[in-house]
Amino acid sequence: MSEDTPGFALQAISFDDLQGWKDDDPSSLFEAMEACRRQVIDIKPYRTGSLGLTAQDLLPLLEAARSENISSAADARTFFQSHCRPFRIRRIDGNPGFVTAFYEPEIMVSAVPDDEYRFPFYRRPEDLIDLDEGNRPVGLPDSYAFGRLTSDGIEAYPDRRAIDEGFLAGRGLEIAWAMSKVDVFFVHVQGAARLRYPHGRVGRITYAAKAGHPFSAIGKLLIERGEIERSEISMQTIRRWLGDHP
Repeated sequence: MSEDTPGFALQAISFDDLQGWKDDDPSSLFEAMEACRRQVIDIKPYRTGSLGLTAQDLLPLLEAARSENISSAADARTFFQSHCRPFRIRRIDGNPGFVTAFYEPEIMVSAVPDDEYRFPFYRRPEDLIDLDEGNRPVGLPDSYAFGRLTSDGIEAYPDRRAIDEGFLAGRGLEIAWAMSKVDVFFVHVQGAARLRYPHGRVGRITYAAKAGHPFSAIGKLLIERGEIERSEISMQTIRRWLGDHP
């Protein structure tokens, strides 16, 4: 949490205090928890969040869920009531909290490039590596979580402009091609998307890594340049501006 973030407290409550819990069907969570377990074990543990929970803290629950035979909504609720305890998160200053939502934009794509589908989504390249205090090059800021492994050592990865101009092209990293460079940009910002192919097939992509350079908020830049009023800034107005200024 930053100094600008209001403090919060955790208040233990019962499952009976959860509105709609008795009618809920949390069965679909088990597939997601297994995906989380594989991520933690086989790929990369999640970073500790502001509540202080680590990936290791989650593993007992994820392992227990893996061994359960869930055949109904009641079974799923019983599992969570046996293994979990609900808490209400409330602000210490007494003001209402603010909750944001996550969504997956749906983007029209093609499996092969042509004159219409020209802008690629890339998978993570092999020379992009995670950085920590053990391998971070001298002079590369702590904010860089990723770097490029070369025969001469580790360096900063090429930035968005270099990638847009073809740095990753020809390496077989393309997942699909989109019609709009703006769509690709907003999927990068959002972190996930559903890809709809011409014949109706739908795929899904999600965040794997980034080049590591500091994020430049395009909305902030447009406000500073006087292109969009601060009171009018939104995804829609940014998209409109980009469409008018390709």
